[in-house]
Amino acid sequence: MHTVERYQCAIHGGTPDRVPVAPSVLTRAIRRAGIRQYDFHTNPEVLAQAAIDHCEAYDFDGLYISSDNVIIYEALGGRIIFPNADSYPFWTDPLLTDAAGLAALSVPDPKTSGRMPVVIEASRLAAEQVGDRRFIISNIDSGPFQLASTLMGMDRAMTLLIDSPDEMKDILAFCRDVAIAYGLAMARTGCHGIQFGESTAGLLGRALYEEVVWPFDCQLIEALKPAGVAVVLHVCGDSTRIFDLMVASGADCLEIDTQVDLAWAKAHAGGKVALKGNVNTTSFLGAVEEFQAECRQTLLAGKPGGGFILSSGCETPADADDAILRAMRAVVEADGYYS
Repeated sequence: MHTVERYQCAIHGGTPDRVPVAPSVLTRAIRRAGIRQYDFHTNPEVLAQAAIDHCEAYDFDGLYISSDNVIIYEALGGRIIFPNADSYPFWTDPLLTDAAGLAALSVPDPKTSGRMPVVIEASRLAAEQVGDRRFIISNIDSGPFQLASTLMGMDRAMTLLIDSPDEMKDILAFCRDVAIAYGLAMARTGCHGIQFGESTAGLLGRALYEEVVWPFDCQLIEALKPAGVAVVLHVCGDSTRIFDLMVASGADCLEIDTQVDLAWAKAHAGGKVALKGNVNTTSFLGAVEEFQAECRQTLLAGKPGGGFILSSGCETPADADDAILRAMRAVVEADGYYS
């Protein structure tokens, strides 16, 4: 079974020859390539090549195409800043304070707006160069609530969610439409999967998530799946309270963070959705032997029944040592086979 077949099988809930391994890598790829953050986030050739080189250096099954958390904010007219050429970009002022501000915004054209074309072209280049050798997941960054939080600021978004849920629904409907446009454009690049994050969803009470936010996540997923790509939903932190809703969202795969007990998640997923994760990101900075033992335990918890990809719980630290990455690959070679 070759790499793409293996990953395709696992992400759609099957049992491949062995567990795929694909930690989420962004800043570490930049560091390894010896390039500036600014060039990575603004030049599609640089972005694609850094991601490809990192993936192939460690013989991982999956390749991750992503940039930063202000891509959509910028495409909607927000002003971003790079404090220096080797720093991450940041947003400046909120674009929204309430639903009335939606009148000044429109769904951007992903082919021309901000740096959306940078990530889209990087995904296309990656698919062109290694799409038959590595499973490519391209990140459209934000789900509807995560995007709303970026456009408004987290404090304002949380306040509006609690005090005026109907008004928040109007904002989430717009954010859903923006994410759909970006996602469908990304799907046309030839990538195999699309990921988006509702990174703060785990912080919401279950009732608020279910009643206000979750329906828009489901609608986004439903709109993307006919494009022929696998859809991956990522939630940071402890998503246990909303895990059953994540399973029922329609996503093909859930990328879960370290705070979720993997054996528990595997049991509660019930084979309805694949799981990706969830090695502690801080462990990537520790001793190789201890890290490898943790990877092995994660693998043993996630492996039974298939539908599992060994990965980091969130982004792999930039300072992770080469030996750590090679140890992760070695674990699946030793203990990841099903036959």
